[in-house]
Amino acid sequence: MAQRVTDILLTVISSILLLVGLAILILGAMLTYDSYIRNAFQPISDQYGVPLTTATVNEILKYSRPFGTGLVISGILVMFASGFQLLACCCQSRTFVFGYVIFLMILIAMQVIVLGVYFGERNLMTREAGNYIKQGIQDYKQNANATSVAVLQLIMPAYKCCGYNGGSDFQGSPFPATCCKLGSQNCSSSATSQNSYTDNGCKNMFDVYALVSIALLLLQALAALLGVINLTYAY
Repeated sequence: MAQRVTDILLTVISSILLLVGLAILILGAMLTYDSYIRNAFQPISDQYGVPLTTATVNEILKYSRPFGTGLVISGILVMFASGFQLLACCCQSRTFVFGYVIFLMILIAMQVIVLGVYFGERNLMTREAGNYIKQGIQDYKQNANATSVAVLQLIMPAYKCCGYNGGSDFQGSPFPATCCKLGSQNCSSSATSQNSYTDNGCKNMFDVYALVSIALLLLQALAALLGVINLTYAY
């Protein structure tokens, strides 16, 4: 009876992880193509009047492509582990379940290490992208036509953030319209947390992906635990 319950739970969780892995794979693949980047940012470009040139798209790809490649690899690994478990349930093989648990534990350990390094050395992990955002802020004040400014002004409304640390980064310069929420009145002259993203610096946008990774990690840990429980019952 206990084996039957764990089999059902493992099948459900593995199916969910399989779909999540597929979604991660598709998202990662899209982040490596210029056509997707252009289509994703085109609405923002139209709404705020920010030019979306080939140079701007290429600059975004310089940072999104390595990240997308990492997502593709992660998606493949998650899908492989989930598919392996579904096969184990179908074949009712103790060996397959054991292999699944081992593989999943290795995958979990890798994610724990990556997340540990990220939260332990956040500035180091995000330094290159962070420096580019800071450069965009500097260019906004001195050279408004620079490509880095266009990239910055596309990223801010996309991630609902403003500057690197917040709206205070633009002190002494006109407050960017791209830091304002759509339809906000008098935002540029009087920015608040209600009409703009002034309190949310873009340095925090990386944390969103880390939190999603933690949720995925917990789901995988639950699957591994159920796999261990399942190993106590012979097929």
